Amino acid sequence: MAKTFRLAATQVAFGWSDKAHKVNPYSEQFDPSAVGAHIEKNVRLQLGLFEQAGRMGADLVVGAEDMQRLGHFGAYLDDVSIFRKLVEPIPGATSRRIARVARKYRMYIVACYPEKVGRKCYNTGVLFDRVGRIRGKYRKVQLPADETWVYAAGDKFPVFRTELGNVAIAICYDMMFPEIIRCLALQGADVICHPTMGYGWTENIGEASVKSRAADNGVTIVVACSKRSQVVNCWGEILSDAGRRKNVVVCADVDTKAAMAQEPNHYGTVTTGLADVRERWTKERRTDLFRLLAASRAPLMKRYSKKMPPRTKDEIREVYEKVKEEHRRIARGLAPRYTWD
Repeated sequence: MAKTFRLAATQVAFGWSDKAHKVNPYSEQFDPSAVGAHIEKNVRLQLGLFEQAGRMGADLVVGAEDMQRLGHFGAYLDDVSIFRKLVEPIPGATSRRIARVARKYRMYIVACYPEKVGRKCYNTGVLFDRVGRIRGKYRKVQLPADETWVYAAGDKFPVFRTELGNVAIAICYDMMFPEIIRCLALQGADVICHPTMGYGWTENIGEASVKSRAADNGVTIVVACSKRSQVVNCWGEILSDAGRRKNVVVCADVDTKAAMAQEPNHYGTVTTGLADVRERWTKERRTDLFRLLAASRAPLMKRYSKKMPPRTKDEIREVYEKVKEEHRRIARGLAPRYTWD
């Protein structure tokens, strides 16, 4: 008989807004001394939703990207000491608080926040097990341009064995690169946890991306965001969706180890002898023709000559000044807020 596990995602309305001038580094009323309390408020909010998931009987709950909302200050290059003073090692003070919740409810938790490692920082997702131990960490591989000012990029695709199935993590921008989800799937991931701050270029694309990544790879994906947090099964079906509600938890009971199986009389089953679509795809892959996916100079690159990060310090400063001016216009109400914030 199939065994299901309750998978949950939090949807958090964090306390960052352009009206919160004391904690907006681009506001004329910015007060660096208020940042610590702002981060603590966000951590408590996320922990409270983890607790709610525990009361709902979740076996695993996923939190949003950067649960401290500390990354905003890492990209504030006028005073990087604000970020440097507050970013933590993992394990550390915040991980101990998360571990207590995991232990209390005997559930797995995936939490995401900045990690300090020596002189480097990473955008890190952490898997806590049912007794509060850190089972593993994933460091975001695909960094958008402004995050390269703050974080070093990860270079591994770890998958963690649990009784729920094999669990992996992909953070925000990672989802825009199908190769990343494929790498996790090829390493045996059954459940991919997706802490994120955005949801695709548009909401329609966000939904299409998550559904197609799940179906293309035969994996369950749990998305935790500020909108459209959801649980999507291996057929790309949305089992639970938070919509645009604030500070809620959504969950679904999923057989995470279920085969992506077609009917016995389906032509694919009959012709190959394999009902499991994921198994069939894995064995049928024409890997000898896929070298182009790993090529650093694909033919398409000939169209594009503009240099991308990493940039020199002078180039970053030049871009930053433009970014800073746009943020200031937003803070003054002269331009719309970014839709993903």
